[in-house]
Amino acid sequence: MVPASRLRKTPATCKTAMQARIFPALLLAFCLAAPSARAADVDWSKAETVTMAMSEYQFAPNTLAFKRGTAYRLHLVNNGRELHELDGPQFFAAITVGNPGVLVNGGKEVDVKPGQSQNLLFVPNQAGNFPIDCDDHEAFGMTGTFTVE
Repeated sequence: MVPASRLRKTPATCKTAMQARIFPALLLAFCLAAPSARAADVDWSKAETVTMAMSEYQFAPNTLAFKRGTAYRLHLVNNGRELHELDGPQFFAAITVGNPGVLVNGGKEVDVKPGQSQNLLFVPNQAGNFPIDCDDHEAFGMTGTFTVE
């Protein structure tokens, strides 16, 4: 048997050694990651309803917590006199949406006209804290946070 110190390091042996170290780490990360929900596989009739009111210039409540893998119906009610948006590109990138027709602005927000409401059906796939805002009224403090556990 040849001692390791006498083995010649070639690009091929270095690549193989690196793959041998990286593969287990990637496999572990893949196994620990929660599978993303598929909208077609979700029974949206059993989605948990959470209501958020919108008005000048606030969300009420302005912080909400969700559980990864649980189906939700976010009922957005605009009690104000102006159009309000729920904008959160990072949040929308981390969820599966059951009714993508309500999304506007490239799938990054939901618009709610004065005196109306919209339902957003979704399943959170990724844990984290996600900032939300009303694009037109962020400067007036219409901001919040969605936390996914």
